[in-house]
Amino acid sequence: MGLVVRLDQDDDFASARSKLAAAVGRAVLVIPRESVVMNRTLAFQLLRRWSQDHAVELTIVAGDAPLKRLACEFGFRTVSSVRAAERRWRQDDALRHTPGWQAWLVRQRWRLAWWTVASIALALGLGWLTVNYLPIATVRLTPVTQSFSDDLQVTADPSVDTVDYSRLVVPARSVTAKVEGSDRLPATGKKEENARGFVTFGNLTDGQVRVSQGTVVTTTAGKKFTTETDAVLPSPKWSAVRVEVRAVDAGSKGETERLTVNKIEGLLASQVAVLNEQAIAIDKSRQTAIVTAADRDKLRASLLDRLTKQATSSLNSQIKQSEVVTAPTLKVEVVAEEYDHNVGDEAPILSLRLAVQAAGLAYDQRQVSDLARKAKETSAQGSQQILADSLTVSQPQLLGFTGSAMALAVKVQGLAIQPIDQDLVRRMVIGRPPSEAASLLQRNLGLVRPPEVTIDPAWARQANRVQIIVESAGVAP
Repeated sequence: MGLVVRLDQDDDFASARSKLAAAVGRAVLVIPRESVVMNRTLAFQLLRRWSQDHAVELTIVAGDAPLKRLACEFGFRTVSSVRAAERRWRQDDALRHTPGWQAWLVRQRWRLAWWTVASIALALGLGWLTVNYLPIATVRLTPVTQSFSDDLQVTADPSVDTVDYSRLVVPARSVTAKVEGSDRLPATGKKEENARGFVTFGNLTDGQVRVSQGTVVTTTAGKKFTTETDAVLPSPKWSAVRVEVRAVDAGSKGETERLTVNKIEGLLASQVAVLNEQAIAIDKSRQTAIVTAADRDKLRASLLDRLTKQATSSLNSQIKQSEVVTAPTLKVEVVAEEYDHNVGDEAPILSLRLAVQAAGLAYDQRQVSDLARKAKETSAQGSQQILADSLTVSQPQLLGFTGSAMALAVKVQGLAIQPIDQDLVRRMVIGRPPSEAASLLQRNLGLVRPPEVTIDPAWARQANRVQIIVESAGVAP
C-alpha cells in the first residue's frame, strides 16, 4: 500500500527525511499537533523538494487546520487520518484504468449527491415561499366617517420650559423692548400784557404845568392808567401834550374805548384836563408765548403714542414667526421723562424727551396647535380613529390673563371613523379566497361600502400577507 511515517513533536526535517528514506511511490507523513519544527514554511519547502526528487506521492495527516492549510499551499494531499489515506490509495488503484471523466464522477459522487439534495431542498423552499409569502392581499375598507368639533383650553405659562401634554400647558416667555425719542411743539399760552395807549393832557392854567411819570388817570367806570414818562405842559392856556399810558390791570380788563379816559387823580385835576383820542388796548403782536399744562399734555400724548408703536414694533421683531404677543399682556411704561420748560415759563417752543419700555408675554402658536392635536388624538384612542389629514386647529383666542399666565381657547375640528381591528381583518382574510374574505368582512364590520379584496399576483387563490387600506367616505351627522 505505502509507507506510513509518524513524527514525534521534536522531529525536524532531517529526522523526517531519514524516516521517509524507505518510501517507494507513495507515503503517509503524520505530523502531530504539537510539532515544533514541522509546522513551518521552510520544512514544507524542503519536503516538497524531497518528494519531487524521489518521485514519492506524499500525503500529509495534519493535526490542526493551520497545518493543513500550509500543506495545501505546497500541493500536498491532506487527510484526517491514516485510514482515510489508505482508503484514497485503494480508490486510486481501482480507478487507475477508468476513463478520466468517469473517475472524476466516482471521486465526486458524495459531493454531487449533497449538491443534488441541497438543490432539491432549495427548490422546494423557494416554491413554498412563493406560494405562501409572495401573494399579498390588499383590503380596502370604508367605515362611516363622523365630524367632530371640540373646544380646548390651553394655558401659556412662563414658569414652564417644555410642553406639558397632560395639563395642556405650553411655555410662554417675557419679551421687552426699550426706545427713546423726542418731540417739540409751539407754546400756545400767552402772557397777559397791560393795555397801552396815549392820552392828551390840556393846560387849564396860564402857566407851565408838570405831569410826572406815574400820574394816574381814570375812566368814568374806574379803570386806571399811569403815565409812562414825565411831561411838561407849556403856557399859554390850552396848550396840549400827548403822553403814553399803561393800564394798571393786566389783560383785557385794562382795555378801554376812545374818549373814555377823562379824569386825573390828585392835585393836577384842577390844572390839567385829559382825554384819550384812541382806544387803549393790548398790542397782540407784542404778546409773549408761555408754556401751558395743555401744551405739555398734548406733547406727551403725541410722543408717547409714537414711541409706543415703535416699542411694540421692536418687541414683535424679537419673537419667532410662529410666536405672538397678545394685546392684554402688553404693558408700556415710561421710564424717563424730561421737559425743557415748566408750566408758565416764557418760551415759544416746548420740547420733551421720553424713554419707553414695552413688555409682554409671547407664546408659540405652533406649540398650541400641536398640543391640541395630540390631546384630541389621545382622548379619542379606543373610541375613534382620527383622520390626521382632516384635523384643523383654530387660532388661539385669549380667555384671560392673570398677570403671569394666559388662558387660551382653541377649537379642534376634523373627521373620525370607528377604529378598525387590523388583526381581526388579517385573520378573516389570510387563507381565504377574496370573495369569501369580503363577505366575512362585510358581515362583521360596520362599513359604508362593501369591502374590496384583491390578491396579487392574480394566479394566487389566497394570501398570507395582508395590506389594509382605510378610506373615508361621506360624513355622518
